[in-house]
Amino acid sequence: MALNLRDFLAALGDDLIRVDDEIDPITQAGALCSASPRPILLNRLTGFPGWKLCDILVKDRQRQAKALGTAPQSVVRELSDRMFTRVPGGSKIVSDGPCKEVKLLGADADITTLPIPIHSEGDAGRYLGSGVTITKDLDTGVRNEAIIRALVRGPRKMGFWMAARHNWAHLMKYQERGLPAPMAFAIGLHPGYEILANFSGRHEG
Repeated sequence: MALNLRDFLAALGDDLIRVDDEIDPITQAGALCSASPRPILLNRLTGFPGWKLCDILVKDRQRQAKALGTAPQSVVRELSDRMFTRVPGGSKIVSDGPCKEVKLLGADADITTLPIPIHSEGDAGRYLGSGVTITKDLDTGVRNEAIIRALVRGPRKMGFWMAARHNWAHLMKYQERGLPAPMAFAIGLHPGYEILANFSGRHEG
């Protein structure tokens, strides 16, 4: 089973639609991805050199099974087993990794430089739609991951509706004590994370 997005895309082979024409990710990507019958990879993004964009990776049961490393008829059971089985040792904190190869801090951190699209005609603007939102309980240290749409409002400002109840509970603890709440939006993950972040199971935090 591929454990990162690049390996997963490579494993899709001819099932992946590769678009080499230059595409405007803000105004065109939403429509292209919505109309795509299969996983799609946009290789050239207008105004965002070096970036690529992919979508529709787990639209149906066959591809969900591929992401979870199981058979299509076993997807529901696999999800249930993973949600209700705690991994020994919990999350592993590491000092480095591909996500830390490029660090932009302070004034250099600018969300608007990411190829975040306008997904549909009724959207208020550019939404980070499939980033996995990660928060941590202030008391227990337990983390929660959820899919929460975040609206780009400026270089270092996003707006969102915290619909995920566990993430919301985490944020309220920080707010009640007058503390800033740490939060991460993880993008470019293996699609298995996207699937699991859409489900709610037992939670100690």
